[in-house]
Amino acid sequence: MRLRLPHLQRHLWPIVACCTLAPFSGSCSQAKPQPAPVHAPPPPVPQNLEEYDSTLVVAIHDSVEALEAESSDPEGWLRLGKLYEAHQLHDYAVQAYEQAVALAGDNPKAWYRLAISRSKRGDLPTTLEAFEAVHRLAPDYAPAWRREGRFLLEMGHPIEAGSAFAQALKHAPSDTSARLGVLAIALEEGDADAALAGLDSLGKVSPGEQALWHRLRGRALAQLGREAEAEVELAKGRGARPGGSDPWSRDVAKYKVGESALVLRTDRLLARGQVNEALALLRPLEEKGTDDVRVWRRLGSVYTRLGKHRAAARSLERACFLEPHRAKGWLATAVAQRAAGMLDKACKSSVRAFELDPSLASAALLRADLLLGTGQHQEVVDLCDKNSFQGRDQAELLAASGKACVELQAEDEALLRFEKALALCPELPDPWAGTALVHLRAGRAEPARQAIEALRKLAPDHSMLTPLEEALASLITQPATIHQPR
Repeated sequence: MRLRLPHLQRHLWPIVACCTLAPFSGSCSQAKPQPAPVHAPPPPVPQNLEEYDSTLVVAIHDSVEALEAESSDPEGWLRLGKLYEAHQLHDYAVQAYEQAVALAGDNPKAWYRLAISRSKRGDLPTTLEAFEAVHRLAPDYAPAWRREGRFLLEMGHPIEAGSAFAQALKHAPSDTSARLGVLAIALEEGDADAALAGLDSLGKVSPGEQALWHRLRGRALAQLGREAEAEVELAKGRGARPGGSDPWSRDVAKYKVGESALVLRTDRLLARGQVNEALALLRPLEEKGTDDVRVWRRLGSVYTRLGKHRAAARSLERACFLEPHRAKGWLATAVAQRAAGMLDKACKSSVRAFELDPSLASAALLRADLLLGTGQHQEVVDLCDKNSFQGRDQAELLAASGKACVELQAEDEALLRFEKALALCPELPDPWAGTALVHLRAGRAEPARQAIEALRKLAPDHSMLTPLEEALASLITQPATIHQPR
């Protein structure tokens, strides 16, 4: 049975309201009741407009001003929704589309846009409600059935998704994208043989659907245990996005404006692993010295993926200049600076990140690591003692302070910190390595052996494992000697 929601209540309330009689004050032959005026809410506007490029901001202001002048224009609300949807501002798009359908409930295209934007937020009941309205008004529009099928499959309802894909194929038998959806359901149900046979029988697929075809084929091969073939197909399917013809959605792309459009295109290229192509899009904006902080963040990501860490650090430094109060921006900058060997700058950036957000454990951990690397061991101990996090984060900070105590030759204190770290997170390798080291230095072979065994199980490629094993073997054969693995 397909998931369907009742719409009667939403449609009956206006009828009840219109049919309610005024207080009885005379003859029933009163003047005809006038329709209630439409009171449109104010147009939605993002609070963080300063984060967007000026072209988009102008477009938003123009659309809002038009609606403030004529709030009962459904097409105006529809245009505002498309502007937001084109820039992936789906919360605001939903608000605009909801007002569009409130003013023109017989417009299937408005309901369709509302369904798509609601689906981007993962709201199952309201998305299905909007799709139901589309099917009622335009039952033969196959892309709507296909879109609903994809959404239901993503939300974990393969049976209902199959029904939607079947409706899409009923109205458009040659819809390859719907057929791919049916084959994706076969994979979800574990029928890899049928999925693989179906994929191979499709023949030539459109360029926009090839990546998805490869991804599904890779999943089928993986389920069948053909790992080498699967790896090749999955690599070809990286960044796959569902395709298929959708005439009602073509004009949404026209609403992409300014640098926001380039940022969205860059994100799609990065999702597909096309890093050099993404850089080619961003380079003109980099050379121009744009003030769009999103561009500099993407440049940092692109240069990091290309291994150009100094360029990544410079890009992220520029982002921090434009957005100085964003803690995670400073943290990303510190990571890039460390990778580029700019340790002094990395220390300062990590301090700034932690000052802006003391709850940001990753900033404290990065700072501890940098301090260890520069020999500032007492500072690491102080950092741990001044801060308290939860679970693994606190365990890693305790482990770092334990390493610092070892270097400060406070080995009893180091062992205590390693034990506390393991109590919080026993699967963390470094405290086991530190514990083994302290016991070896004290000549305690058995607890050292136990710690080394735990380290071997957790991290067989740990850099300290072999030196610790060699030191243990030497301790066992020469117990009078104190061994200190390097």
